[in-house]
Amino acid sequence: MPPNQREKTEAEKNLILATDLIKDCMLSCYEELVRSEGAERVYSAINLYCVHGGYAASIILKERLGIRSSRPEDVAKVWSFMHNSFRRKPEVVIGPDYCISFLRHCSHLSSGPEVCMLECVAVARGVADSFGTDQDFDMTTSIADHDDRCTQIFKNRTMSSSKIMMEMDKASAGDVSLGDVTEEEALSYYRAYLSEMWLWVVKTSNDLIGGERTLNLFKEKMYRLGMRWGSLLHRQLSDSRNRELGVAELIDGINGLFQQKGGEVVVMKSGSFKEIEVCPFSSALPEMCKIIEEFMNGVLTAVDANQQFRYQRMMNAGDASCLWMLGQVRL
Repeated sequence: MPPNQREKTEAEKNLILATDLIKDCMLSCYEELVRSEGAERVYSAINLYCVHGGYAASIILKERLGIRSSRPEDVAKVWSFMHNSFRRKPEVVIGPDYCISFLRHCSHLSSGPEVCMLECVAVARGVADSFGTDQDFDMTTSIADHDDRCTQIFKNRTMSSSKIMMEMDKASAGDVSLGDVTEEEALSYYRAYLSEMWLWVVKTSNDLIGGERTLNLFKEKMYRLGMRWGSLLHRQLSDSRNRELGVAELIDGINGLFQQKGGEVVVMKSGSFKEIEVCPFSSALPEMCKIIEEFMNGVLTAVDANQQFRYQRMMNAGDASCLWMLGQVRL
């Protein structure tokens, strides 16, 4: 290990695991929706959710970073925070009335140009809007389109991107300081952002094809994804003396990765259950929890095919809390 790199804490490892899990879920649903309905139709439908999401995220980050103005360096701070959260390291150039991010590597490149359009165009336009109606965003090159870098420009609406690029020698390059923001805080933001984006995908699918078809579209993909994650996490059961308790605690651990919180897991001969009182999906469409059910049953197929997961109560269906149960197949 490099001398300046410390061992990650258990909390940081879990945060990375949670981020990867939610990213997998979001991308699986998004890719399936694009496959079914076509990229252009999906992008047109989800675009507004992403713009609103970028706006709301920027307002929160401006408050966190103590930003009170709309200077180019302030816009650069918010966008750099987002990039750092997404595990990207942009080169930043700040001009008199614009800022540019150059990105040569992107962890989301394999997700395809459609996801880049959502994250780096629709969301960025929401960020620009949060700094004033005269602000705009433009992406003139993209790695997803086989360019050598992404070029992302925040500018006044009246300015020409091509002219900015020609006059870039008047700008200054350098790192953007984010003050006391820690890696753990940036990752927490990223996890919350991905959860929101997953919600947008499910909402968009519901808008386009309705709730029943949305569930039918996503359930097989989420079940298979659950099997993959179950195989990955299966080793956690190897030291468990009580198999039923071990499986219940594994499912509870995945609840934690989804940011779902509540009481203790209760393990009985007839099955296990837990009440969830806090969940980022509590106001989502009921299809969201049905999709998570499919994921959990995929996990169980990999770790204990004799058990089945099911929600008995759901907050997004009007209940005061959620209640999940584990029991023998055919609950």
